[in-house]
Amino acid sequence: MDYNFSLNNRHISAVTVGLCAVGVLIFVAGVLVGVYLQLPELEARTAVMPEAEVPVEPEVARTTKQFAVPDYGPDDETLELEIEASASTGVSGLTASYPVERNPFTVQVGAFWKPRNAERLYEALWKKGYAPHIFSAWDTKNRLWHCVRIGYYKDRTSARREMNRFMAKQKKEAIIRPSDTL
Repeated sequence: MDYNFSLNNRHISAVTVGLCAVGVLIFVAGVLVGVYLQLPELEARTAVMPEAEVPVEPEVARTTKQFAVPDYGPDDETLELEIEASASTGVSGLTASYPVERNPFTVQVGAFWKPRNAERLYEALWKKGYAPHIFSAWDTKNRLWHCVRIGYYKDRTSARREMNRFMAKQKKEAIIRPSDTL
């Protein structure tokens, strides 16, 4: 028994075209799988939770204290902080409550895709005495951004003044953004 394997230019071209076709099919399959895996995430953003599935919060004892906002805050307003102590678990935490009607401008000091990075910056600013907040929103390319921002300001001039104070004190970049959009 004798096997004769010979490849000429025509055979090499056919093998190359076949391998390219297989590569294109694998690529298309990968794109389809990627889109399919993102569908639950897209549906979760648009789904409305029925009344019966709303989680019930444990009984919480609340104490409200008023703190004056330091010189980086919005126009001598006060920031209301609520100290929560759960009666059932004994766990306590600190949360900030903001007014429902916000001023139109804010100072953005960071924007991240990973929520943990935004949380780290938030914690660092909190330890330095700032009262930051995290604003999360989807961009036009369907990416979720987590933006760390400081304060709400009624006009661009006061926002610019606070932005300049922050940049001079922290030696970090900041920008003025509308408070309700990216």
